[in-house]
Amino acid sequence: MPWSIECSTVIAFVVCLLVAAPIEASEWQQRIVGGSNATGNACPHAVAIRLVGRDFHCNGALITTQDVLTAAQCVYNGNVVRNASEFQLVLGSLASSNSSGGTIRNVTAVWPHPSYLANTRLNDVAVLRLSATVQSSASLTPVQLSTANPVVNRTCTLCGWGANSTTGKPLATLQRLDLTVQPSNATYCTLTNGNVALPTGQICAGVLAAGKGACNGDLGGPLVCDARLQGILTVVGGCGALNETSIFVNTVTHRDWINNRTLTQTPGGGGGTGGGGGGTGGSGGGGGGAAQVVMQIWVVMMPVLVLLALL
Repeated sequence: MPWSIECSTVIAFVVCLLVAAPIEASEWQQRIVGGSNATGNACPHAVAIRLVGRDFHCNGALITTQDVLTAAQCVYNGNVVRNASEFQLVLGSLASSNSSGGTIRNVTAVWPHPSYLANTRLNDVAVLRLSATVQSSASLTPVQLSTANPVVNRTCTLCGWGANSTTGKPLATLQRLDLTVQPSNATYCTLTNGNVALPTGQICAGVLAAGKGACNGDLGGPLVCDARLQGILTVVGGCGALNETSIFVNTVTHRDWINNRTLTQTPGGGGGTGGGGGGTGGSGGGGGGAAQVVMQIWVVMMPVLVLLALL
């Protein structure tokens, strides 16, 4: 009897912790810590990805006049690819609101990378097709994909919407932050990646001093180096903590796939969702932050399993 009472108490404690843990991408919300307000045309490629009838969801980058690149985890709801009709995009605006005077577009096709793995965040890229092309201007311009791998110690720029502290709410104004490309084998990069060495196709970048960095909800944010799109944010890291970095998908690795997607023809006014992977050979597809949630659950379960073994 005493054992069963103690055991049930421990299990109840674990359940409470897991229920309290954030699960969906939209709930890890939106923070660039230590950034500054983007002004003028500083980030004309930045795209606010919203869910229809809801609020800001993820970040993206305009890469052609009809295509936006984001993280694959941003287009999943659990292990199901969201329908194109669920998305609404705000372009050419410093605000993420769909009433801000920016260019508003719906989405007619959603293409996550067919080899996206939610549990490892490999190939974490997706392309969204706009319902109509946009006209380039000083405040709304596609960013070209980089053709060369990033150089260590190069300063690059991350743009996105979000709060400037871990307890704040999403900001109304686009944020801009300079990050430094770090050696992929550096200890702090490996720690950000769950104590696993960064595979080919991922970039480590951040500010090692405390007080500046990407944070939860900045997923899909574009890393631009020398005016070219170098990466898409896939692991946010420690939200501006000391020696914390973030992980980006290297667009150079996926350049051919991205270009092929942008050349895909879609029926005029079509609605549907493009085919995609989402966890082939792994746990299936993943919603935003899926890998972080798995890690968080494991951290909670470890001491509990030890306690159960001692009872």
